[in-house]
Amino acid sequence: MLRDWLASRTPSPPPRLAARIAAAVPASAGSEANDYPRALIAAAAAILHETVDQPGNERNGTAALDLLAADALITYAVEAAAEDCERLAALTDEMILRLAAVTGADRGEST
Repeated sequence: MLRDWLASRTPSPPPRLAARIAAAVPASAGSEANDYPRALIAAAAAILHETVDQPGNERNGTAALDLLAADALITYAVEAAAEDCERLAALTDEMILRLAAVTGADRGEST
């Protein structure tokens, strides 16, 4: 399971960051190892969407933790993708496109 795979990463993230990462990854996500990169990018993209869509005065100091969690999830996604060398390039290209959509490209904004 993906949560077990995340728990096996070393070094372990600090407790607050680990809790935020765990909260972002659904228990049902990534039942197969080859699904891990996509599930992790989906979790990172969801965090980034929430952060970008929330007005600055409503973030209550959580933006930094959210951005750190998204960054960790992206790093873990690339790490998981690297375990399948034959699909690494395709998976990372797919991840980049998914994350680029969060930056405003999907909203008609220039990046």
